Amino acid sequence: MKDRLSVTGLMRAVEGGVLKATKTAEKFDWCDALADAAIVSGIGFFAAFGGTGLAGVPSKEAIWAATVTAAVQFLTIMGLKRGLITKKASA
Repeated sequence: MKDRLSVTGLMRAVEGGVLKATKTAEKFDWCDALADAAIVSGIGFFAAFGGTGLAGVPSKEAIWAATVTAAVQFLTIMGLKRGLITKKASA
């Protein structure tokens, strides 16, 4: 299994079927990750808000829908950047 940065900031490696933690953690660029996630979720927010507005959804419900959309996109981008969500190998 490949080494990767865990949520706690320790490198975790599987050696012989045993999970071992080491102190050699790579530096994670939080500023870049937060900026990327904010940009993508902002686009999602305004796209959802505009789309629901055009569809005639009342403003209160449109804001809730746009907020949920932005939150999901923000958390997804952060998960991708941190390596919590990984691509599956193609067969």
